Amino acid sequence: MKRISVALYALVLCLVAPLRPLWLDELLQLSDTYRHSLAETVDRVAHNPGGVPLAYLAENLFVNGAEQPLYMAHAFSIVCAVGGLASLIWLVQLLGAAGGWPQVALLYAVLPISLRYAVEARQYGPALALSIGATALLVWLAQRPSWGKVSLYAVVLAMGMYTQPYVAFVAAAHLVWACRRGCFRYVLVGGALGAVLFLPWYLCARGFWAQAVTDAGYRSSLNWKTPLLMTRELSGGGYLLTAALLVLAVLGYLRTGMPSSSKRLLLLWIVVPVPFVLLADSLFHYFFAIRQTLFIVPPLCLLAGEGLQALQKGWRPPVAMALAVVAFIYDVRWFGHSKEDWRLPAAAARRLVVPGTCVLATPSSAADLYRLYEPSLPFCSEEDKRKASVVLVSPYATEEERDAVANLRSFGTALELGGSELRGLSKQTVEPAR
Repeated sequence: MKRISVALYALVLCLVAPLRPLWLDELLQLSDTYRHSLAETVDRVAHNPGGVPLAYLAENLFVNGAEQPLYMAHAFSIVCAVGGLASLIWLVQLLGAAGGWPQVALLYAVLPISLRYAVEARQYGPALALSIGATALLVWLAQRPSWGKVSLYAVVLAMGMYTQPYVAFVAAAHLVWACRRGCFRYVLVGGALGAVLFLPWYLCARGFWAQAVTDAGYRSSLNWKTPLLMTRELSGGGYLLTAALLVLAVLGYLRTGMPSSSKRLLLLWIVVPVPFVLLADSLFHYFFAIRQTLFIVPPLCLLAGEGLQALQKGWRPPVAMALAVVAFIYDVRWFGHSKEDWRLPAAAARRLVVPGTCVLATPSSAADLYRLYEPSLPFCSEEDKRKASVVLVSPYATEEERDAVANLRSFGTALELGGSELRGLSKQTVEPAR
């Protein structure tokens, strides 16, 4: 039954992944991997704020040489998500949850926030899956300590940090839980070994990170609205779904038949990473986003599953059905309503560009993203702007950039395609290339 459930989950992820076009951040990651060598990818990642290479290198291997590279960009996230669900099922059994694994696995699988990152072509879903795997290994290690398990735990932790550095905050929760337990020295050594394995990359990249944050002009976005933001986005289904998840989690914590040590681990897994994330964002002047706290979703789902089990039998089916319906609505909304699709304007520009002229991208950095879909598009250099017969204005262009393009020449009527603005010149106004 477990294998069948995990296999069905993998099938669903493969089917839903292409339903939503790649958006800006996915394309930015793809631009560091597609048509680049592994060495080039490593160098580019090191210059990203907080950039770590594992997910990028895996994506590089998946997309280069594949017949459908833009679909294969999802592959590493899907593989990790399937492993993450299997790890969660294992963890439920290790913790001795009274409700069993099916309802926890189903809740986690359909929750909009976890489903979104299970297929998004970025590093956050894989980091979430690795954090689940590390926690399952922690409990396994605590039950029967051995140095072999310590090594495996350390490697998975290091892989997590090489995917998203904030996985270290999950390791901090592990250490707090292991205090005053017989396994503490094993967990301490495993966490230290994981940190040592990550240290070379940190020492190599930290200077690039600081410079990239400075160049980007990031500012800490923490304010009194941050708790509201977290409540709205934590489940991926707005305030209502998050509130229901939290209420069930509290009920599960109070009423569960799990051992007290298991309850304590889940509680620490929820409360320890969040302040560390907020502190790190503040210290490094980085903006807060809900993806940085994804690690608390699995323990919330596990406790919510216990909360469902604690309800009276007559209440369980309607509550579970209501949660499933709300989650499904938000899942459909996410995968069925995308505000941007860079493939459409790139294809249209290829058909409209006049031979001997070029395509002007606004801002100029967007040219690399359109080129992912249409490598042969002749984009204008700074000196060749007057030779443009097509203008592509990205969905993220500022008003100032849009005005600059509008004043450059007299273009035809703007056409919106996939969130981008496409403008073409009539043949009479095109200045041919010399």
